[in-house]
Amino acid sequence: MQFNHLFSPIQIGPMQVKNRFVVPPMANNFANTDGTLSERSLQYYEERAKGGFGLITIEASVVDPTSKAGHHKPCLFDDSVTDSFGAVGNACHTFGAKVSVQLQHAGPEGNSTISGHPLRAASAIPAAPGKEVPVPLTVEEIHALVRRYGDAAVRAQKAGLDAVEIHCAHGYLLHSFLSPRTNLRNDEFGGCVENRLRIVRLILQEVRQRTQGELAVLCRINACDDIPDGLQVSDSAVIARLFEEYGADAIDLSRAVHQRDDRMWAPREMHGGFSAALITEIKQAISIPLIAVGRFTDPYYPELLLEQNRADLIAFGRQSIADPDTPRKIAENRVHEIHTCTACLQGCVKKMFAGEPITCLRRRSPAERSTTNV
Repeated sequence: MQFNHLFSPIQIGPMQVKNRFVVPPMANNFANTDGTLSERSLQYYEERAKGGFGLITIEASVVDPTSKAGHHKPCLFDDSVTDSFGAVGNACHTFGAKVSVQLQHAGPEGNSTISGHPLRAASAIPAAPGKEVPVPLTVEEIHALVRRYGDAAVRAQKAGLDAVEIHCAHGYLLHSFLSPRTNLRNDEFGGCVENRLRIVRLILQEVRQRTQGELAVLCRINACDDIPDGLQVSDSAVIARLFEEYGADAIDLSRAVHQRDDRMWAPREMHGGFSAALITEIKQAISIPLIAVGRFTDPYYPELLLEQNRADLIAFGRQSIADPDTPRKIAENRVHEIHTCTACLQGCVKKMFAGEPITCLRRRSPAERSTTNV
């Protein structure tokens, strides 16, 4: 089988990506406690760029100092971090990769003990039964937060990165506005779908204006929430279409809130490409590029999705942890040498939730491990 589509370039707004292989945003707990990216962070991302991935996404980076949910979360709310992000970008650019950074406010999925501030959300709806009840943002706070997203994007631009991704999925702050299950507001940020999406529309406008259209701007959304009364694929198709109208250059399509981590992290019983039907429906609603997520570990089904115009780029998430050289091995006709992610979730997801640096049980021998021990 030929993999011509996987290795074809693609334009995302002002950014051209050399192929369709994406490293999506994945927390790794390598960042320093001051929010800068560490040398270990740099080595981790550089290794994947060297392995042939066309688009590298730096993990969720905090835009508001009151919302830091982990000790080793990268942050973009202070100018002091810019050089560390620039170093990562430069290292990846050396190998021809483009670099994006995901901008995040954890909202109701945050950690008030770590941040020292109460959780915030669209409404006083906890992320799950029994969890801390968040405090609704005021209209004034919403507008201040919009400016913080713009500030973070400007820092990414000064660091020489190519794109930013607005995190609107998985139950975090912006997602809490999108879903009628968690947005009970009766002001201009609640009610009808366009009101619920207003905060993201303002962020997109702010980012594009502040960066003068020089950065690609992506949005990550859920294909569906996978819980009762949550967003369904029909809702997400409308959201994707409206985000396109609001100025997003691409949609990064993930899935589920943390109440359904099985659909988000896809343990081994979930087959590769298990979200393909949802991906296809949302792709039909938009004309901008769509990044497909869903336990992809080999090139065969991804190539078909691209060939059939059911997706435009493929995120090889935990597969990029198990084998950073996946694209290069495919290009060199060495598919049989790929170290396939087994979806055990032990070295990556388990350690990530524990606040520890991630590892990968698939990469055991010294010859297979990088300096990042991933």
